[in-house]
Amino acid sequence: MGRNLKRCQYHFDGDRIESLKVTKYRDTKGVGVDEYNKVFDVIDTTCAKGKRDYALFLLLWANVLRRGQVAKLTVGDFDYHENTLTVYGKGV
Repeated sequence: MGRNLKRCQYHFDGDRIESLKVTKYRDTKGVGVDEYNKVFDVIDTTCAKGKRDYALFLLLWANVLRRGQVAKLTVGDFDYHENTLTVYGKGV
């Protein structure tokens, strides 16, 4: 269209441009269930630190959250009466 309007000097030999084939460059599937269960198996839930770690891993896994989303959580994000936790996504 630009060439027809004399706004563009480019000229292509073919009627269409061939696109490149998509190639995978990294594995984005994440950790499998068996591997994640191994993490839960080593957490000691008899102490406060273990209970905290268990809750964090469960929060990450069950809600498919990113590490950064969990790191930004504060006590104020939890509503005890409504039993809800507000998690902020990208750009918020």
